[in-house]
Amino acid sequence: MKLIHDVLADAGACDEALEWAFDLPESTCTHDAWEKCPDPLWLFWLLTEMYSDSVVSATLVVRAALAVVTEGARELPKEGQHEVLRKAIAALNKWAAVGEDTEKLAEIRRNVLIEKQMCEYRDAAQHYAGRMRRGFLYGAVTRLLYSVSSRSNACDAVDLYHAAGDAAAVLTYGNEPQDVLRDRRMNVANIVRAAVPWSEWEQALRAWATTRRLIVE
Repeated sequence: MKLIHDVLADAGACDEALEWAFDLPESTCTHDAWEKCPDPLWLFWLLTEMYSDSVVSATLVVRAALAVVTEGARELPKEGQHEVLRKAIAALNKWAAVGEDTEKLAEIRRNVLIEKQMCEYRDAAQHYAGRMRRGFLYGAVTRLLYSVSSRSNACDAVDLYHAAGDAAAVLTYGNEPQDVLRDRRMNVANIVRAAVPWSEWEQALRAWATTRRLIVE
């Protein structure tokens, strides 16, 4: 069986992910590595790489990012000042589930951008970390809306990855100690795993292994 480190190296993973994989026991299988992965960005990277190679659909990536966005939106005030954003998240969830009119999503994106500017004025006095997290939240939603409402036939993998990165930052950005931030990243990785269960990952990884000529066990 090929070591997880070697599989990730062949796939082009980042140095930080390779350092983490290097410390895994030799007996670690693909499922165990997926289950232990401590960083949601590494999971999003895998998803967008597989999307780029036409192994998974954009829907899968959007679904995972939306799960994180939805969790991050829970910290928003209950009053209606973020109603446009909430409607945008609902529309994206509908697109991921059953499809949605892309022209309608493009219009929603324009409305979210307007609300984003208003939000920046309202949040001017807010604590820096909180203001940044809210900025990431709006950034993730507008990037996702741009990707799925593109007039081209396919979403751009880079755009999807940046949208997913903004989504993760909503829950992981802060000035807390490293152990706290590490726990946050693992929590977000768990959200991604819940949104896209192992059965879907396993099928995609096996297909991707053939495409990239990797050995995945």
